[in-house]
Amino acid sequence: MDAGATGQSIRYYSTIKITIMAYTVNMLVTVEECDRMLDSCNKYKADLLAKQTRLEFMETKYRESTVEVQTGIRLVLADIAFLDSILPTLPEGPKKAEYVYDRNRQEIRLFQLNTKNASSGIFALFENQKELAKVEIRLSETDLLIAALIGRRAELVGGST
Repeated sequence: MDAGATGQSIRYYSTIKITIMAYTVNMLVTVEECDRMLDSCNKYKADLLAKQTRLEFMETKYRESTVEVQTGIRLVLADIAFLDSILPTLPEGPKKAEYVYDRNRQEIRLFQLNTKNASSGIFALFENQKELAKVEIRLSETDLLIAALIGRRAELVGGST
């Protein structure tokens, strides 16, 4: 059974930039430089947290939409299959014309549902999850940088007293 079937999310994280951050932080030579970098990082982190909140909200909406759209697609396909099974048996006349019209309406509805599926269904959900994973990686890297900046600031404060 895959993680998607159980409702669990899979997230991948990268630690590539950790060594780069340590080198950059060591180049800061004043407390003021550390404070400016900390301010900048905290603003960036706030932006990331806001983006994360929006993406989590959208993930919920996409999940709901996905279930709705997938159910709608299954129902429309069942209606089309039913109409396809009875249309050949009907004699020409107003009743057959009504069923042909209904089948055409179901084809249009299927097209609309497939379009919605692409824009706010399962495909949108996958894209949103991918973007959310990127934001989570950036947040963890930003937290590491903030911790390194705080450590460097403490070194500088301790060294100047």
